[in-house]
Amino acid sequence: MILLIDNYDSFVFNVKSMLEQLSNDEILVRRNDEISLSEIKNLNPTHIILSPGPKHPSQSGICLEIFKARLNIPVLGICLGHQALALAFDSLVVKMQEPMHAKNSLIKQCRENELFSNLPLNFSVMRYHSLEVKQLSDELEILALDEKGVIMALGHKNLPYYG
Repeated sequence: MILLIDNYDSFVFNVKSMLEQLSNDEILVRRNDEISLSEIKNLNPTHIILSPGPKHPSQSGICLEIFKARLNIPVLGICLGHQALALAFDSLVVKMQEPMHAKNSLIKQCRENELFSNLPLNFSVMRYHSLEVKQLSDELEILALDEKGVIMALGHKNLPYYG
């Protein structure tokens, strides 16, 4: 079972639809303030996905707790989930000088990695965010950057956490 944490963003249903197309696993959607860490442990998901959301990662409900608990469950953070991963491990999340809403960018992988295993080293993405991650802690590593050097993907060095 894949647990999809809804950070109060309509995009969560697009993510759920994509997961249903890619996996035969059950997809369970729970809001970020309607599930506890003990419930997550009892559900025993194979994977956890943290959806986008409209708030600052400090207001992402259970998301920070999931990372801080250091569960050995693969976690993928999308947008707000990406920012929550950074914040949970003492990295800086700041407002961008230029918000990236409905803007296309070229993403460049810093090295081959599991997250992008079936993608070329450089690829285009559509962006919808106004916060960015800066100054990563020693526990995290940069996996991809945009053409201006903005961190677009990161991972934990020792745990299966990606954002």
